[in-house]
Parts: sequence; structure tokens; C-alpha cells
Amino acid sequence: MYGLESLSAWINTQFGCDSMARDFKGHNYEGVCEEAKSIARKKIKSEIHDKMDETVPRDADPADYNWETLTKFVNTRFQASIRSGALKEIDELDLFDEIMGYADEWLNKVDLSDTQVFLESTFQHQTLLAWLNSKYGIALQLDDLNGMNDGEISELIHDRTSEMYFQKEAEYPVLAALYRFGSASDGGRIDREGLIEWAQTRFDAKIDLSDVQNQQREETRDFLLDLSLANQKRRQDHRNWVDEKLESLYASFSSDERVANVANEGELAQLAMWLRDHLSHDILVDDLGNLDNRELSIALRSAVDEKHHPEMRRMERGLLLEVVDAAWKDHLLAMDYLKSSVGLQGYAQKDPKVEYQREGMTLFRKLWISIGDRVTDLLFRMEQLDEGFVGSTWVESSASHDSAASSSDIAREQQDAIASSQDQGGPIEPTRIHNRTPGRNEPCFCGSGKKYKRCCMGKSNENLA
Repeated sequence: MYGLESLSAWINTQFGCDSMARDFKGHNYEGVCEEAKSIARKKIKSEIHDKMDETVPRDADPADYNWETLTKFVNTRFQASIRSGALKEIDELDLFDEIMGYADEWLNKVDLSDTQVFLESTFQHQTLLAWLNSKYGIALQLDDLNGMNDGEISELIHDRTSEMYFQKEAEYPVLAALYRFGSASDGGRIDREGLIEWAQTRFDAKIDLSDVQNQQREETRDFLLDLSLANQKRRQDHRNWVDEKLESLYASFSSDERVANVANEGELAQLAMWLRDHLSHDILVDDLGNLDNRELSIALRSAVDEKHHPEMRRMERGLLLEVVDAAWKDHLLAMDYLKSSVGLQGYAQKDPKVEYQREGMTLFRKLWISIGDRVTDLLFRMEQLDEGFVGSTWVESSASHDSAASSSDIAREQQDAIASSQDQGGPIEPTRIHNRTPGRNEPCFCGSGKKYKRCCMGKSNENLA
């Protein structure tokens, strides 16, 4: 059906008609050509009648006929080259047939050989493979899809895109490092000592400078990529451990239960210690205990990603924010245009408010679809990202970051602040500046709460007098 829908859309573009996929069901190539021209001819007849009623109406004075507009329509619509005087010399009863003659001549010249590709049994799969290669860089062959149903094809594509994303996760830190330690102003020369020092910490590997000292840039890239792929495998081991831990903790409990209710303090302490030793992630035992299943899963997976893919996650967040920001501005502009024009729906006996809401929701759905398309396009083409943007996602492996204060820490700090303020022995007196004369409408410096002109201003004037 996809092939027939594509065929119908192509024919509508070529002929300017309104064909549907069912019009060509069961037809071969010759039948498609005949049916397409038949549908186009019906549409053209209607267009000619409408244009003649507009330019040369029978109930109008012949002196008011607009031959120039009619001639322009014929020349533009049917790629003819006639002058306005030629139509004027034709009898009114024969005018329609004469214009249809130009239309038939144009229809016979249209080449419909391109429609054969839509009728091929493999057209749907060919289009899918071309889209996969264009969007994700995944190269599949038709033979890879032979004998598969739609569900199996969908599963195959999901697996291949996951593999490609796995590869991109390994490539991105190497790309960022080469930008960071490569000098564009020095002919692309690489600071190999700094690069190796970073790689040893980042990928937890032992590297000798002599291993890469005489390598070309591509060789160095491949060397680091192998280290990154090995780090990917450790990431997968850590993620598997997290999944098994979550499953064991909540095997007999509801996912809404807090961790403190499903694990004892010793288990929580072991979990916090594992996070610290394997992922360099510090978290308080009390904070772990306050999480439910979903929150714990997010926290543990985020810790794994922050350990093994800090650059990639920072890039994804920055990319998503930029795309959402640009798309939201465009959406607001489109909503402004819609708001200014929706009042015209009243002429069609439609409620403008209802139409505004309906069209607005349609635009909103398209907004999120476009965001997803744009983000995935850029993620799988990270080599084309701006070098400055890639550099902004750089994470120094040796840098240490203070962990964000937990809710319990914040509450404790607030209580300490309240207690310290209560120990002051009474309310704090406001600081008043007495050596400056306030303005007429400013509060009086005596603290009465009145305006200066209503309070001490008169006394000051008397003292001056």
C-alpha cells in the first residue's frame, strides 16, 4: 500500500490532480498511465470551466473578456506558447475544445516511466533502506530483509540503531579529545602527552607514550577508539550489575516502596560503597533510602553514564536544549500567525476558538516530532557538529566536582540558620543612615513609618530657620 500511496502523491504533483491510492490498486504500468491521465483530464476539465467562467463569462459583454488572463493560464498550466489574439479569434462554442486540445497535447508529453519504481514489490523496502542509510548511516541490503515480516524488520532496525549508537558513544569522547588536544593553528598537531595522560585516566588504561608517538592522526584515533570500546564493555558490566541489583531488591516488593523499606542499612551501605569505588559517585545512605524503585533506577543509571559517558551526555543535553529552544520559538511564531488568521474560519461557519485549539494542538504535536527528528539527525552525524560546541562538552578526567546538596542537607542547613538567628537575642534592628537628608516622599529616618514631608521635614526647616 505504501507504494501506491507514493505513486498517488507523485501523480498528484505531476498533474495537479487529486488521485488516491485505491485508484491504482490492481493496475500494471500501462493501466496506471491510463488511469492517471484519465483522473488528470477530469481535473483539467473542471479547471478550464472555472477559468472560462472567470475570464470569458457568457453573460458578460465580449468587450470585457479578459483574454490575457485566459491565455496566461493556458500557457502556464499546459506549457503552451500561444498569444492572446489566437484565442480571441476562436468561436466561443469551440473555445473549450481548443483549450482541451492543448491540455491533451501536454498530457501525452508527460513521461510516466518513473512510476514503474512505485509498482515494484521491493519499493517499500528500498525506501526504508535508503532512509536508514541517510538518517543513521546504517547500510543494509534487500537480502537482509528477505522473508521477514514487519515486526521482525522493526526489531532488526532497532538492534542495528542500538549498535550504531553504541559505536557513537565510543567515538564521541575520542572526537572531543582530538579537538581538545589538537591545534588547528599548528597544522593539526596533537599534544600527545596531554592526550595520553587524559586517556589513561578516562579509559582506566595503561598507555606508553611510545605507543602513539609516531602515529598519524587517524592511527591515534583508532588506537583511542579501541580503548573507548573496551570502556564501553565495562559500562555494560556496570549496567548489568545495576539491573540485577534492582531486580534483587524489589523481587518481593512493590516498585513504590522506598529503598529503606526493602533493604537493611548494611545493604544500603554496600550499595553506596560500590557506587563510590566503581563509579566515583558519592551519595549518602539516607538519600539512597529515600528513593523508590524508579528514582533509584534513574540515579544508578545516571551514575553509570556520568562515569563512562560524561562528554556524550553533556553533548546530548546541550543539543536538546538548543533544538528545543529554536523549535519553540518557531512554534510561538506559527501560533501568532494562526491567531491572526483564525478569525477567517467564521466565514466557513466554524467556531474560531475551536479551530484555534484544534490547529494549535496539531502544531504542538508536529513540534515534538520535529524535535525528535532533528536531535536524532545530529546525534548520528556528530562529526558535522561545530568544533566549538564539541569543545564545550569536554570533561577533564582529573577534575573533581562537588556533589549537589541533597534535600536532607538543605533542610539541615535551613534549621541551623533558623536556630542561629534565634540565638541573637531578639530581632535585628534595621540599619539606618542618619547623615543623609531623605527625599520628600521617602520614609522618615526616625522610623515612624511616615513620609519625610509628613514627619520630620517641618522640624528640620524650623531648626534651619
